Amino acid sequence: MGRSDDPVADAEARPLSPGERPSPDAGPGPALIGPAKESNRWVEVILPLVAAFALAVFVRCLAVGLPIEGDAVAYGALAHSLSNGHGYTIDGVAHDRYPPGHPTLLALSLLFGGTVTATSRWLGVLLGGAAAALLVSIGMRIGRGKGSIVLLVVLAAAHPAL
Repeated sequence: MGRSDDPVADAEARPLSPGERPSPDAGPGPALIGPAKESNRWVEVILPLVAAFALAVFVRCLAVGLPIEGDAVAYGALAHSLSNGHGYTIDGVAHDRYPPGHPTLLALSLLFGGTVTATSRWLGVLLGGAAAALLVSIGMRIGRGKGSIVLLVVLAAAHPAL
């Protein structure tokens, strides 16, 4: 049996024995090189993330005109309190029911001339899209098959709590 001077060709030409690992010099092999690899990466990784984000933004844009009520009112009151320098309070009483992240983002918007209503709506749209894309990213790492990814994209994008 003749051996060539090329270790990559030798590694590809013979099967690995039990316990033997491929040489790190062997590279990814011919099946993973070139435009096919880039195309597969786009379809299998990037496209589901973009689809989840875009679909989530579209679904949430449909609800932009709905009234703001419930927790969003408290977030707005906290944002006004923060932006006016009164701390994390509602009507002068310290508040501990809601985490400070969202009201702080709203308060920053108020400091730059934005409104609570518009900022709440557009933050909801963008953060909802980002949450859907993140959920799909996690799902792609643990999921099985393309059908489950498609289902996850649709459910993550349309779920109102995200």
